[in-house]
Amino acid sequence: QPAAAGLLRYMASPVADDLRTARAYGVVADNPERDADTIQLQDGTRIRLLGGDSTEIAHAGKKGSKDQPWSREATAASKRLAPPGAAVRVVAGGPADEIGPLQADGFEVDQARYGRRVGYVETIPALVAKIPGLRRVWPGTDVNKALLASGDMQPRYDFMADAHTRLRDYHQAAVEAHTDQRGLYRPNVQAALEKGGLYRWRPTEKDKPGDPVAKAMNLGGTGLLVSGNS
Repeated sequence: QPAAAGLLRYMASPVADDLRTARAYGVVADNPERDADTIQLQDGTRIRLLGGDSTEIAHAGKKGSKDQPWSREATAASKRLAPPGAAVRVVAGGPADEIGPLQADGFEVDQARYGRRVGYVETIPALVAKIPGLRRVWPGTDVNKALLASGDMQPRYDFMADAHTRLRDYHQAAVEAHTDQRGLYRPNVQAALEKGGLYRWRPTEKDKPGDPVAKAMNLGGTGLLVSGNS
């Protein structure tokens, strides 16, 4: 019992929030021009969802900007998972494409001109978000993975050096979404992406879950080494 009481005191202390992987906490802002792969917090911080890429909605003031295929559907899915006013935990991960230097808060930026922190976004209860320590370990809903699993976001890792800590789990979720033709993987959406010359992610034969050997390799983390599109 003394040990349990000590653990509870520790979890309720600010010290617990400063250990290991960088974490940040905030509340999702209401952003009418929100792409599915970017979430803005009420303090102005913009978070790029690590490990994925969505099509873009039209942005006012951006010349020639128009809705890309499946962008509105993806944004709606992102808002359902992390609606305005939702409390979130942002966890720093591995490198993303063309990252900038490590920031003082422990996060990396995707590209200097965007200034977005790169990380995993997890929704947690608002009450939990106010308790240091507890908010670090409380099971959250992984928004990045959910969007990959629904086909509203595609994996985006162009080089093996871009590996991040949840890559294998995210990769398998995307493979299954592709197999089931969810979201961006619907034939008509794929045709529209191809016509527009937009990014399309496709697993190779070795990534398909029907192959038991490939599935075992993916679970073990070695399947990615033989995937030309991953």
